[in-house]
Amino acid sequence: LIFYGRADKVWFMSHKQREIFFENVKTLKPEKTSVLSSIFSKGDLRFMKSLRNNEKNNKYLILNSNSWIKGTKQCVEYAQQNGLEYELISGLQYHELLIKMSLSKGLIFHPLGSDTCPRIVIEAKLLGCDLKLNDFVQHKDEDWFAGDVEECHRYLSDRTKVFWDYYER
Repeated sequence: LIFYGRADKVWFMSHKQREIFFENVKTLKPEKTSVLSSIFSKGDLRFMKSLRNNEKNNKYLILNSNSWIKGTKQCVEYAQQNGLEYELISGLQYHELLIKMSLSKGLIFHPLGSDTCPRIVIEAKLLGCDLKLNDFVQHKDEDWFAGDVEECHRYLSDRTKVFWDYYER
């Protein structure tokens, strides 16, 4: 706990993650914290923007993960209970995944524990997908994410700058 109290800066992936730390780590100083979220390269952001308006099919994607916390089984059950066409995905190269998402109606992501800022959810949003999320996706209600796709893109496009600006001051 002293580690956090003596840190020059503590970066968080979501506001909810930061709140949890404030509740549990009393040595943490608010003025020494910031929420950074996820960082994407300018190239990847441009690539996603170029795919955003692809014609979409009727399938929702579900991450087929061996990790119990990603909630694959629960996502499949959700799709079945709600009559949603779905496809399990895994093992794709990064740009293949982005293309696949750009052609899909949406993403179902219901982790079984707190997931601070899951990139797959952000990528799906940037690609214009409909999102079926649960409350364990910690960043889903943050202003930058709850807004439209352009607002989300703008916010993410300066995250690297926010990080480096702190250290170059």
